[in-house]
Amino acid sequence: MDLFENPFYLLGASIWDDSAKLAERVEVKSISLNYKTISQIMANLNSPRHRLAAEVAWLADLKPEDQPNALLALKKSPESLLELQGLPPLSKANLLTAALAQGDGRLTDIILALAAASAEIDPDQILETISQARAQAGWPAVQEKQVKLEVKARQAYFLSQTLAQLAGLSPPARLGLVRGLVEKATNLGEKPAPPLVAEIMDSFAKEVKTPLAARATEVYDCIFALHSILDSPKEPVEGQNAALIHPTLEKLIKSTKRWDAMAQPFQILAKSQSQKHPDSQVMAMKIRELAFYAYNAKGLLPVAQSLTELLREVFAESEDVSERAEKDKIFLDQLAKAQRERDNTQFKADFLNRILAVILEKIREIGSDLEEKSDFSAVSPKIEELQALLGDISPKDKDDQAVQKVALMARALALSLCHRYGRPERAMDLLTALGRIFGSEEPFASLFASDLEAIGQIVKVLYPKLKFIRESNKKLLLAIIILFLILLTLICARLAKGDDPWPEPPLGQPPVKLLVV
Repeated sequence: MDLFENPFYLLGASIWDDSAKLAERVEVKSISLNYKTISQIMANLNSPRHRLAAEVAWLADLKPEDQPNALLALKKSPESLLELQGLPPLSKANLLTAALAQGDGRLTDIILALAAASAEIDPDQILETISQARAQAGWPAVQEKQVKLEVKARQAYFLSQTLAQLAGLSPPARLGLVRGLVEKATNLGEKPAPPLVAEIMDSFAKEVKTPLAARATEVYDCIFALHSILDSPKEPVEGQNAALIHPTLEKLIKSTKRWDAMAQPFQILAKSQSQKHPDSQVMAMKIRELAFYAYNAKGLLPVAQSLTELLREVFAESEDVSERAEKDKIFLDQLAKAQRERDNTQFKADFLNRILAVILEKIREIGSDLEEKSDFSAVSPKIEELQALLGDISPKDKDDQAVQKVALMARALALSLCHRYGRPERAMDLLTALGRIFGSEEPFASLFASDLEAIGQIVKVLYPKLKFIRESNKKLLLAIIILFLILLTLICARLAKGDDPWPEPPLGQPPVKLLVV
């Protein structure tokens, strides 16, 4: 019975009115209501069974003086009704049921409030109120069993009206509303859902049984497909077989999330009831088995990690599944870390070996050039390259025997540059680079330090003399060039006059000998 079709609403009456008062109200309403409607109203109110249905469907537990404000709030907006405080459970539930049709914007809040009010209805309190009202108004007494049956029937009416409103929504909107309803009603599974919400979920489960099963089939098909790829005779890390893994894995992840979007309300409800969701348990077990098969049998750690992350995300509402997935994640992350460390160590070793090979080749090249070329300017860039290559060696590698061997060869080249080729500044640059690698590591630290000190003394004592000699040689070379130019000018001048630049000496006179310095 709808609130606005209730005989008490149509007459503007109260359950506390006696027959005389009802007659007065009928006389007033006879102007706006037809005879047939008034006759039906009075028949219902005079019939013990029908009167009880009207009493339970009305604002029976609300004081008559407060009823007009409650009806005004209902007519105004659902928001006004939701904000109204102090309404007793039965009256609140009847008002909210009437508000369902106009509560599109806050339908979830109305259903939640209705579910809470319906759960709080106390049949014994309703029996007491109705009994008092009937005794005062002179109506026949009512039995406890009758009241309890009528309250139960009224709660069934609440459910039917709620389902009727949900039926008017599109499937995606209905799914979203149900999911939000369960999440809020149970605080994400932390507390039991009100009976009305559980009954809504029972009805919704029948509705989505077929599409939910179809989505689950998609998931299991993907799991089977991945097993087939992993069990192929080809290695999964090679060729076309490897190219099939990623798209099939992505399809499995998407299918599982699509299934979860529809199954999640049931997972939350099961959690709120301290139960396990059977379908989630089976699916999670299959995905977990696939994850560990991918790693244990095929060594595909990234695939196992992706599937474990999927379990953590999709089955977060299933505590036992999420706990296992969390432990699996920690285990797989440790394996991944160890693998990265092994790969990093191998990469560093390969990189160091390549650097050392290039350094050895550069040392041999510089030594060969120093033997063959007198022009040091052609060798100097290569020494700078060698110095840069030494800078690529990390001090952490100083204990490596190959590094120590290369360092001694570079030291020999540095000493040769100083003592044999007179380039102490280049020798000091190389020794400084070597010292950076070994730091305080003995005996290399002392060795390079003593070399630097010795070469420093050489530079301090002999470098000014070497510089003087180099400057003197430059001046001598300049003088020779000037004399040569003067001689060439004289020869050109004699040729211009037509004279023989080298005339024969007179008879009896020995030829002139030119002394070239």
